[in-house]
Amino acid sequence: METIQDINLQIEELANQAKMLDEKLGKAYTELLNIVASENPNKPKKIGKGMYIMKHSDLIGNPWTPVYFDWEESAKVILDFLKSKPKTEWHKILKEMLNKNKGKIITFQSVYYVNGYRYVNNQPINRKFIELLFEKM
Repeated sequence: METIQDINLQIEELANQAKMLDEKLGKAYTELLNIVASENPNKPKKIGKGMYIMKHSDLIGNPWTPVYFDWEESAKVILDFLKSKPKTEWHKILKEMLNKNKGKIITFQSVYYVNGYRYVNNQPINRKFIELLFEKM
């Protein structure tokens, strides 16, 4: 018969394994986001902080924000959005966002408070970026 101490040790070992797997999952998502971001077929040429060169035709009908076109910035927005959520739910959250938003723009919303004021920041992300994430998984 196992003692209570043995059971507690087993629980601690399992908790440590779960924590390591959780960290491993977060790193895998981060690496995948960075890989897909580097494969952007319409990557704008960055010439300075917040300054890009791109074709005018790419701007037509799309949001005029660097986050939409620069997938490296998109990856940062997605990670920032997901970091407060359990890593085991990230796949489901991204899938729901794809299913909920049928257009070519998926909006990630962050809410923060400063001096009692509520600020809502909506960041448009290119749907192709998230679709490529699922293709690479």
